[in-house]
Amino acid sequence: DLHATERRRAEELLRDREAKLAQAQPVAHLGSWEYDIQSRRSIWSDEMYRIFGFDPKTFDPTYHDAIPRIHPDDVAHSGAYVQETIQNGTPYEYEFRIVLDDGEVRNLWTIGRAALGTDGRPTSLYGMVQDVTERKRAEEGLRASEQRFRTLYEQAPVLMTVVGPDGRFREVSNFWLKRMGYEREEVIGREGHAFITPESHARMLGAFDRTVAAGGHVVRSA
Repeated sequence: DLHATERRRAEELLRDREAKLAQAQPVAHLGSWEYDIQSRRSIWSDEMYRIFGFDPKTFDPTYHDAIPRIHPDDVAHSGAYVQETIQNGTPYEYEFRIVLDDGEVRNLWTIGRAALGTDGRPTSLYGMVQDVTERKRAEEGLRASEQRFRTLYEQAPVLMTVVGPDGRFREVSNFWLKRMGYEREEVIGREGHAFITPESHARMLGAFDRTVAAGGHVVRSA
């Protein structure tokens, strides 16, 4: 009948969505989980097992504890967030680390939410965990690279400046400051032409326009 047909379509749509979610989770390194407070039953997606390095055939999150995986320095605040959500339904979002069997440390980001019963008390929790290790490593690498560049830039015995599109100094090398006789706070934010002759300013503007038109970043004339 019509009701049965609609039910089958709804079930097929649900299965299709679940299949697509299961396919997307490994790509995003994003796992999902649910926890029933009364029965203390936990359900993990396949990606959750992969993130934590557990075998779903031998590890049941309902009867086993994932806490041994959590980095010792992150156990206390991780537990505090979860308990607060169980008690008061307070949502959480934070980063923590886990340590795999081979000693590798992974960075995870998680969010947790509570489903409330008719009395307004939490009945279950649900959420997601994402492995952000590679992103964190890339960010740390970028910061280290920027610091090395800044150190080289500031200390190199070369007259170097960084001028923004507005013509104002963004950065100058220590060598430039020493040769010109200025302190950094006297220079940063001021227009570059204030420190050069009108003839040099005209040449610099021409070089700047040509560099921008060519898609470059370095102006070599002054």
